[in-house]
Amino acid sequence: MKYKTAKTEDDAHPDVSARGFWIRGQRAFFDIKVFSPTAPSYRTKSLQQCYLECENTKRRNYSERIIEVEHGSFTPLVFSCHGGMGYECHKFFKRLCGLIAEKRSENVATITSLVRTKVSFALLRSAHVCIRGTRHRYHKWCLDEADLESEKHQSWIKSM
Repeated sequence: MKYKTAKTEDDAHPDVSARGFWIRGQRAFFDIKVFSPTAPSYRTKSLQQCYLECENTKRRNYSERIIEVEHGSFTPLVFSCHGGMGYECHKFFKRLCGLIAEKRSENVATITSLVRTKVSFALLRSAHVCIRGTRHRYHKWCLDEADLESEKHQSWIKSM
């Protein structure tokens, strides 16, 4: 497929790549999108339509360049902020869990539960940071505010 909206810049690349994920020896590229189905732009659509629209947008942006320039495969990974996954993402998780279970010689259901739990916590953590803000340890002081505070403190000391 030829897309006129494909990103062709040198610095346009998807989020994650892995060698041998779908086909042995071939690079697979993945781009991640998390959307809110309760956003005004998605309210009139069904959840499946939202996933499909987001997947198609990612495909339009990256698929042509990856197939023709990188000679790899492209999979859009679309999540809702409530923990749901799109069709392509379900296929990705099924394959990922199968590969991990094979490598560790464990049950696929156990690995699937573990991976889904980790993804759910990652989504929860990102939503929490968006709502609450970061818990960064270092507060960067603005020098103008620090000077203003020191002037107030000095005037308070002089008044005593």
